[in-house]
Amino acid sequence: MISETFFNIFPTPRFLKPLVYGLDISDRSIKYVMLGRHKGEIVLKEFGQRMIPGGLIEIGDIKKKDELTRFLKDFRKELHSDHIAVILPEEKAYISKVTIPLMKKSDVRRSLDLQLEENIPLSASETIFDYDISKDKNHYDINIIAFSDKVVNDYRDVFSGAGFNPVSFEMEAHALTRALTPIGKIDDEVKMIIDFGRTHTSFIVTVGNMVMFSSTIRVSGIDIDSAIAGAIAVDLSKAEEVKKEKGFAKTKENEKVYDAILPIISTIKEEVDRIFAFWLNREEEHGEKRKKISKIILSGGDSNLIGLPEFISYELKIPVEVANPWINILSFDEKIPSITFRESLIYSTALGLALRVI
Repeated sequence: MISETFFNIFPTPRFLKPLVYGLDISDRSIKYVMLGRHKGEIVLKEFGQRMIPGGLIEIGDIKKKDELTRFLKDFRKELHSDHIAVILPEEKAYISKVTIPLMKKSDVRRSLDLQLEENIPLSASETIFDYDISKDKNHYDINIIAFSDKVVNDYRDVFSGAGFNPVSFEMEAHALTRALTPIGKIDDEVKMIIDFGRTHTSFIVTVGNMVMFSSTIRVSGIDIDSAIAGAIAVDLSKAEEVKKEKGFAKTKENEKVYDAILPIISTIKEEVDRIFAFWLNREEEHGEKRKKISKIILSGGDSNLIGLPEFISYELKIPVEVANPWINILSFDEKIPSITFRESLIYSTALGLALRVI
Protein backbone atom coordinates (compact mmCIF):
# COMPACT_ATOMS: atom_id res chain seq x y z
CA MET A 1 0.00 0.00 0.00
CA ILE A 2 1.28 3.47 -0.92
CA SER A 3 0.63 5.84 1.94
CA GLU A 4 2.14 9.25 1.33
CA THR A 5 -0.47 11.36 3.07
CA PHE A 6 -1.36 9.52 6.27
CA PHE A 7 2.07 8.08 6.99
CA ASN A 8 5.70 9.14 6.75
CA ILE A 9 7.07 8.22 3.32
CA PHE A 10 10.55 7.78 4.83
CA PRO A 11 10.18 5.02 7.45
CA THR A 12 12.18 5.30 10.64
CA PRO A 13 14.90 2.65 11.12
CA ARG A 14 13.55 -0.09 13.41
CA PHE A 15 16.13 0.51 16.14
CA LEU A 16 14.94 4.14 16.39
CA LYS A 17 11.22 3.40 16.23
CA PRO A 18 9.19 4.41 19.29
CA LEU A 19 6.61 2.02 20.68
CA VAL A 20 3.26 2.81 19.07
CA TYR A 21 -0.26 1.93 20.20
CA GLY A 22 -2.98 0.98 17.74
CA LEU A 23 -6.07 2.91 18.86
CA ASP A 24 -9.51 1.83 17.67
CA ILE A 25 -11.87 4.67 18.61
CA SER A 26 -15.63 4.54 18.09
CA ASP A 27 -18.68 6.37 19.41
CA ARG A 28 -18.68 4.45 22.68
CA SER A 29 -15.22 3.01 23.32
CA ILE A 30 -11.51 3.21 22.68
CA LYS A 31 -9.49 0.01 22.40
CA TYR A 32 -5.71 -0.07 22.42
CA VAL A 33 -3.03 -2.59 21.52
CA MET A 34 0.75 -2.35 21.60
CA LEU A 35 2.89 -4.90 19.81
CA GLY A 36 6.63 -5.28 20.25
CA ARG A 37 9.44 -7.58 19.23
CA HIS A 38 11.32 -10.13 21.31
CA LYS A 39 14.10 -12.19 19.76
CA GLY A 40 12.79 -11.31 16.32
CA GLU A 41 9.20 -12.36 17.02
CA ILE A 42 6.14 -10.15 17.37
CA VAL A 43 4.72 -10.15 20.90
CA LEU A 44 1.68 -8.61 22.54
CA LYS A 45 2.86 -6.02 25.06
CA GLU A 46 -0.34 -4.25 26.13
CA PHE A 47 -4.06 -4.17 25.42
CA GLY A 48 -7.20 -2.75 26.98
CA GLN A 49 -10.23 -0.57 26.47
CA ARG A 50 -12.16 2.28 28.03
CA MET A 51 -15.73 3.38 27.50
CA ILE A 52 -16.27 6.86 26.08
CA PRO A 53 -19.03 8.98 27.65
CA GLY A 54 -22.11 9.26 25.45
CA GLY A 55 -22.51 12.27 23.19
CA LEU A 56 -18.82 13.06 22.61
CA ILE A 57 -18.79 11.21 19.26
CA GLU A 58 -21.89 10.41 17.21
CA ILE A 59 -21.72 8.31 14.03
CA GLY A 60 -18.06 9.23 13.73
CA ASP A 61 -18.58 12.98 14.15
CA ILE A 62 -16.76 14.59 17.07
CA LYS A 63 -19.52 16.62 18.73
CA LYS A 64 -17.72 17.88 21.84
CA LYS A 65 -14.04 18.46 21.07
CA ASP A 66 -13.10 19.98 24.43
CA GLU A 67 -14.75 17.21 26.45
CA LEU A 68 -13.24 14.51 24.25
CA THR A 69 -9.80 16.09 24.57
CA ARG A 70 -10.13 16.07 28.37
CA PHE A 71 -11.22 12.42 28.29
CA LEU A 72 -8.21 11.52 26.13
CA LYS A 73 -5.83 13.40 28.45
CA ASP A 74 -7.05 11.27 31.34
CA PHE A 75 -6.89 8.11 29.21
CA ARG A 76 -3.30 8.93 28.20
CA LYS A 77 -2.19 8.57 31.83
CA GLU A 78 -2.81 4.79 31.56
CA LEU A 79 -0.43 4.36 28.61
CA HIS A 80 3.33 4.10 28.32
CA SER A 81 3.84 5.87 25.00
CA ASP A 82 2.37 8.98 23.37
CA HIS A 83 2.81 7.59 19.85
CA ILE A 84 -0.40 6.25 18.32
CA ALA A 85 -1.84 4.87 15.08
CA VAL A 86 -5.49 5.88 14.95
CA ILE A 87 -8.58 4.63 13.15
CA LEU A 88 -10.75 7.11 11.28
CA PRO A 89 -14.55 6.58 11.18
CA GLU A 90 -15.64 4.23 8.41
CA GLU A 91 -18.83 6.24 7.98
CA LYS A 92 -16.79 9.25 6.80
CA ALA A 93 -14.64 7.42 4.24
CA TYR A 94 -15.01 7.39 0.47
CA ILE A 95 -13.62 4.52 -1.61
CA SER A 96 -13.30 4.60 -5.38
CA LYS A 97 -11.54 2.27 -7.79
CA VAL A 98 -9.81 3.72 -10.85
CA THR A 99 -7.55 2.34 -13.56
CA ILE A 100 -4.59 4.36 -14.85
CA PRO A 101 -1.89 3.62 -17.43
CA LEU A 102 1.47 2.32 -16.29
CA MET A 103 3.76 5.17 -15.23
CA LYS A 104 6.50 5.98 -12.76
CA LYS A 105 5.31 5.34 -9.20
CA SER A 106 6.38 8.90 -8.37
CA ASP A 107 3.82 10.21 -10.90
CA VAL A 108 0.85 8.20 -9.61
CA ARG A 109 -0.26 10.66 -6.93
CA ARG A 110 -0.11 13.57 -9.37
CA SER A 111 -2.30 11.62 -11.80
CA LEU A 112 -4.82 10.83 -9.06
CA ASP A 113 -4.88 14.47 -7.94
CA LEU A 114 -6.04 15.49 -11.41
CA GLN A 115 -9.00 13.08 -11.44
CA LEU A 116 -9.89 13.08 -7.75
CA GLU A 117 -13.10 15.11 -8.05
CA GLU A 118 -14.35 12.79 -10.81
CA ASN A 119 -14.30 9.88 -8.37
CA ILE A 120 -14.81 11.35 -4.90
CA PRO A 121 -17.74 13.69 -3.98
CA LEU A 122 -15.43 16.18 -2.24
CA SER A 123 -13.51 19.22 -3.37
CA ALA A 124 -9.89 18.26 -4.11
CA SER A 125 -8.67 21.16 -1.98
CA GLU A 126 -10.60 19.80 1.02
CA THR A 127 -9.67 16.13 0.61
CA ILE A 128 -6.95 14.00 2.15
CA PHE A 129 -6.51 10.71 0.37
CA ASP A 130 -4.48 7.54 0.40
CA TYR A 131 -4.44 4.69 -2.08
CA ASP A 132 -3.77 1.01 -2.68
CA ILE A 133 -2.02 0.13 -5.92
CA SER A 134 -1.65 -3.13 -7.80
CA LYS A 135 -0.09 -3.70 -11.21
CA ASP A 136 -1.83 -5.55 -14.03
CA LYS A 137 -0.38 -6.33 -17.46
CA ASN A 138 -0.77 -2.86 -18.95
CA HIS A 139 -2.27 -0.69 -16.23
CA TYR A 140 -2.46 0.01 -12.51
CA ASP A 141 -5.57 -0.79 -10.46
CA ILE A 142 -5.92 1.91 -7.83
CA ASN A 143 -8.23 2.03 -4.83
CA ILE A 144 -8.58 5.60 -3.58
CA ILE A 145 -9.50 6.07 0.08
CA ALA A 146 -10.46 9.64 0.93
CA PHE A 147 -11.63 11.70 3.90
CA SER A 148 -12.55 15.35 4.15
CA ASP A 149 -9.71 17.30 5.71
CA LYS A 150 -12.15 18.39 8.44
CA VAL A 151 -12.58 14.79 9.64
CA VAL A 152 -8.83 14.16 9.69
CA ASN A 153 -8.09 17.51 11.35
CA ASP A 154 -10.78 17.03 14.01
CA TYR A 155 -9.31 13.68 15.08
CA ARG A 156 -5.74 14.96 14.87
CA ASP A 157 -6.65 18.02 16.97
CA VAL A 158 -8.25 16.10 19.85
CA PHE A 159 -5.41 13.58 20.08
CA SER A 160 -2.67 16.19 19.72
CA GLY A 161 -4.47 18.42 22.21
CA ALA A 162 -4.45 15.53 24.69
CA GLY A 163 -0.68 15.17 24.33
CA PHE A 164 -0.57 12.26 21.88
CA ASN A 165 1.62 12.07 18.79
CA PRO A 166 -0.44 10.51 15.96
CA VAL A 167 1.94 8.80 13.51
CA SER A 168 -0.77 7.50 11.16
CA PHE A 169 -4.48 7.61 10.46
CA GLU A 170 -6.27 4.80 8.68
CA MET A 171 -9.75 3.53 7.90
CA GLU A 172 -11.11 0.49 9.72
CA ALA A 173 -11.33 -1.64 6.57
CA HIS A 174 -7.58 -1.50 5.98
CA ALA A 175 -6.68 -2.27 9.59
CA LEU A 176 -9.07 -5.23 9.69
CA THR A 177 -7.82 -6.60 6.37
CA ARG A 178 -4.22 -6.37 7.59
CA ALA A 179 -5.13 -8.19 10.81
CA LEU A 180 -7.28 -10.94 9.30
CA THR A 181 -5.70 -11.89 5.96
CA PRO A 182 -2.20 -13.37 5.56
CA ILE A 183 0.33 -10.64 4.81
CA GLY A 184 2.58 -11.34 1.83
CA LYS A 185 0.50 -14.21 0.47
CA ILE A 186 -0.23 -13.95 -3.26
CA ASP A 187 -3.97 -14.49 -3.31
CA ASP A 188 -6.74 -13.46 -5.73
CA GLU A 189 -9.55 -15.03 -3.68
CA VAL A 190 -12.46 -12.67 -3.03
CA LYS A 191 -13.55 -12.64 0.61
CA MET A 192 -15.93 -10.66 2.77
CA ILE A 193 -15.09 -9.60 6.31
CA ILE A 194 -18.10 -8.88 8.53
CA ASP A 195 -17.14 -7.06 11.70
CA PHE A 196 -19.82 -7.02 14.42
CA GLY A 197 -19.02 -3.96 16.48
CA ARG A 198 -20.73 -2.59 19.55
CA THR A 199 -22.24 0.36 17.65
CA HIS A 200 -22.11 -0.71 13.98
CA THR A 201 -21.43 -3.59 11.63
CA SER A 202 -18.90 -3.24 8.82
CA PHE A 203 -18.78 -5.19 5.55
CA ILE A 204 -15.47 -5.32 3.68
CA VAL A 205 -14.81 -7.06 0.37
CA THR A 206 -11.15 -7.94 -0.16
CA VAL A 207 -9.00 -9.46 -2.86
CA GLY A 208 -5.84 -10.69 -1.21
CA ASN A 209 -4.80 -7.84 1.10
CA MET A 210 -6.54 -5.18 -0.99
CA VAL A 211 -9.79 -3.54 0.12
CA MET A 212 -12.21 -3.41 -2.81
CA PHE A 213 -15.43 -2.33 -1.09
CA SER A 214 -16.52 -1.20 2.35
CA SER A 215 -19.85 -0.25 3.91
CA THR A 216 -21.35 0.16 7.37
CA ILE A 217 -24.81 -0.16 8.89
CA ARG A 218 -25.97 0.95 12.33
CA VAL A 219 -26.97 -2.55 13.45
CA SER A 220 -24.77 -3.92 16.18
CA GLY A 221 -24.16 -5.88 19.34
CA ILE A 222 -26.06 -3.42 21.51
CA ASP A 223 -29.17 -4.04 19.38
CA ILE A 224 -28.89 -7.77 20.11
CA ASP A 225 -28.56 -7.06 23.85
CA SER A 226 -31.60 -4.75 23.78
CA ALA A 227 -33.69 -7.30 21.90
CA ILE A 228 -32.83 -10.05 24.39
CA ALA A 229 -33.48 -7.75 27.35
CA GLY A 230 -36.95 -6.96 26.02
CA ALA A 231 -37.79 -10.57 25.20
CA ILE A 232 -36.95 -12.07 28.59
CA ALA A 233 -37.40 -8.96 30.79
CA VAL A 234 -33.84 -8.50 32.08
CA ASP A 235 -31.41 -5.59 32.11
CA LEU A 236 -28.75 -5.10 29.42
CA SER A 237 -25.97 -6.56 31.56
CA LYS A 238 -27.90 -9.79 32.11
CA ALA A 239 -28.94 -9.83 28.45
CA GLU A 240 -25.30 -9.78 27.41
CA GLU A 241 -24.60 -12.74 29.70
CA VAL A 242 -27.50 -14.67 28.16
CA LYS A 243 -26.26 -13.81 24.67
CA LYS A 244 -22.82 -15.24 25.42
CA GLU A 245 -24.23 -18.34 27.11
CA LYS A 246 -27.19 -19.18 24.83
CA GLY A 247 -26.25 -17.38 21.62
CA PHE A 248 -28.24 -17.92 18.44
CA ALA A 249 -28.91 -21.61 19.04
CA LYS A 250 -32.29 -22.71 17.72
CA THR A 251 -33.47 -24.88 20.61
CA LYS A 252 -36.71 -25.17 22.58
CA GLU A 253 -35.05 -23.74 25.69
CA ASN A 254 -33.64 -20.80 23.73
CA GLU A 255 -36.72 -20.02 21.66
CA LYS A 256 -37.37 -16.52 23.06
CA VAL A 257 -33.75 -15.45 22.67
CA TYR A 258 -33.52 -16.90 19.16
CA ASP A 259 -36.73 -15.16 18.06
CA ALA A 260 -35.50 -11.86 19.53
CA ILE A 261 -32.15 -12.03 17.73
CA LEU A 262 -33.46 -13.32 14.38
CA PRO A 263 -34.69 -9.96 12.95
CA ILE A 264 -31.29 -8.37 13.66
CA ILE A 265 -29.32 -11.19 12.07
CA SER A 266 -31.75 -11.15 9.15
CA THR A 267 -31.01 -7.45 8.60
CA ILE A 268 -27.31 -8.26 8.41
CA LYS A 269 -27.99 -11.17 6.05
CA GLU A 270 -30.04 -8.87 3.78
CA GLU A 271 -27.17 -6.38 3.66
CA VAL A 272 -24.80 -9.19 2.67
CA ASP A 273 -27.23 -10.21 -0.10
CA ARG A 274 -27.28 -6.62 -1.35
CA ILE A 275 -23.47 -6.40 -1.41
CA PHE A 276 -23.17 -9.77 -3.16
CA ALA A 277 -25.53 -8.55 -5.90
CA PHE A 278 -23.76 -5.21 -6.21
CA TRP A 279 -20.38 -6.92 -6.45
CA LEU A 280 -21.39 -9.39 -9.17
CA ASN A 281 -23.38 -6.90 -11.25
CA ARG A 282 -20.42 -4.60 -11.80
CA GLU A 283 -17.68 -5.48 -14.26
CA GLU A 284 -14.07 -4.49 -13.81
CA GLU A 285 -13.15 -1.33 -15.72
CA HIS A 286 -11.30 -3.37 -18.31
CA GLY A 287 -14.38 -5.51 -19.04
CA GLU A 288 -13.63 -8.66 -17.04
CA LYS A 289 -16.27 -10.34 -14.92
CA ARG A 290 -15.68 -10.18 -11.20
CA LYS A 291 -15.01 -13.34 -9.25
CA LYS A 292 -17.65 -14.41 -6.75
CA ILE A 293 -17.13 -13.84 -3.06
CA SER A 294 -15.93 -17.25 -1.93
CA LYS A 295 -15.78 -16.95 1.85
CA ILE A 296 -17.05 -14.85 4.77
CA ILE A 297 -14.85 -14.08 7.76
CA LEU A 298 -16.62 -13.00 10.96
CA SER A 299 -14.89 -10.58 13.31
CA GLY A 300 -15.85 -8.43 16.29
CA GLY A 301 -17.24 -9.16 19.72
CA ASP A 302 -20.34 -11.04 18.56
CA SER A 303 -18.70 -12.96 15.73
CA ASN A 304 -18.52 -16.17 17.76
CA LEU A 305 -22.14 -15.99 18.86
CA ILE A 306 -23.25 -19.61 19.19
CA GLY A 307 -25.00 -20.68 15.98
CA LEU A 308 -24.21 -17.52 13.99
CA PRO A 309 -21.56 -18.85 11.56
CA GLU A 310 -23.71 -21.89 10.80
CA PHE A 311 -26.83 -19.75 10.19
CA ILE A 312 -25.09 -17.35 7.81
CA SER A 313 -23.38 -20.20 5.96
CA TYR A 314 -26.68 -22.07 5.54
CA GLU A 315 -28.63 -18.99 4.42
CA LEU A 316 -26.00 -17.76 1.94
CA LYS A 317 -24.65 -21.16 0.82
CA ILE A 318 -21.07 -20.03 1.37
CA PRO A 319 -18.27 -21.06 3.78
CA VAL A 320 -18.17 -18.92 6.93
CA GLU A 321 -15.41 -18.89 9.52
CA VAL A 322 -14.61 -16.93 12.67
CA ALA A 323 -11.60 -14.67 12.15
CA ASN A 324 -8.14 -15.35 13.53
CA PRO A 325 -6.73 -11.92 14.51
CA TRP A 326 -3.36 -13.55 15.32
CA ILE A 327 -2.75 -14.94 11.84
CA ASN A 328 0.08 -12.46 11.18
CA ILE A 329 1.39 -12.32 14.75
CA LEU A 330 1.72 -15.74 16.39
CA SER A 331 0.61 -19.35 16.35
CA PHE A 332 -1.57 -20.59 19.21
CA ASP A 333 0.16 -23.94 18.78
CA GLU A 334 3.43 -22.36 19.90
CA LYS A 335 2.47 -19.52 22.23
CA ILE A 336 -0.59 -18.41 24.20
CA PRO A 337 -0.97 -14.60 24.51
CA SER A 338 -2.24 -12.89 27.65
CA ILE A 339 -5.73 -12.55 26.18
CA THR A 340 -8.37 -15.13 25.34
CA PHE A 341 -9.08 -15.88 21.70
CA ARG A 342 -12.72 -14.78 22.13
CA GLU A 343 -11.67 -11.47 23.67
CA SER A 344 -9.06 -10.88 20.98
CA LEU A 345 -11.82 -10.69 18.35
CA ILE A 346 -12.82 -7.36 19.90
CA TYR A 347 -9.30 -6.05 19.25
CA SER A 348 -8.97 -7.04 15.58
CA THR A 349 -8.93 -3.44 14.33
CA ALA A 350 -6.45 -2.29 16.98
CA LEU A 351 -4.21 -5.27 16.17
CA GLY A 352 -4.28 -4.34 12.49
CA LEU A 353 -3.28 -0.77 13.33
CA ALA A 354 -0.47 -1.97 15.57
CA LEU A 355 0.81 -4.34 12.86
CA ARG A 356 1.29 -1.39 10.51
CA VAL A 357 3.68 0.39 12.86
CA ILE A 358 5.55 -2.53 14.46
